[in-house]
Amino acid sequence: AYLLDLKDPYSHRILKNLIRYQLAGNGAFDNATPCVLKATVDDGEGRNFKAEFPSELEAVFPKEGFFEFNFLDRSKGKPKDSTMNPMSLQMLVQQINKQTMSVADRLDVIRTIIGDGSMSL
Repeated sequence: AYLLDLKDPYSHRILKNLIRYQLAGNGAFDNATPCVLKATVDDGEGRNFKAEFPSELEAVFPKEGFFEFNFLDRSKGKPKDSTMNPMSLQMLVQQINKQTMSVADRLDVIRTIIGDGSMSL
């Protein structure tokens, strides 16, 4: 199960990516265990939340609280090798070269951009 802090903008980016992944037929929020919005991490029950949207642009999540869910990977076959488009690579380099950014934030940016894949330069 995943638990995302909705105050964190990266959590919203992750959720948008999962919606895109779901719409492409490569994954889905698990219907066997409902998605739950919680006021605090320790909130025992929370309230159910349907994470079904017709498009990534229409996916709207609350700005605060915690979102708990299970996500199923339905991708077929082996992962494909892919290359990052030049604009994305340039944005990545600009972000991780910021002097004011902590190492943890740099890792978050990299993980957000490349996901679970790997990157070679």
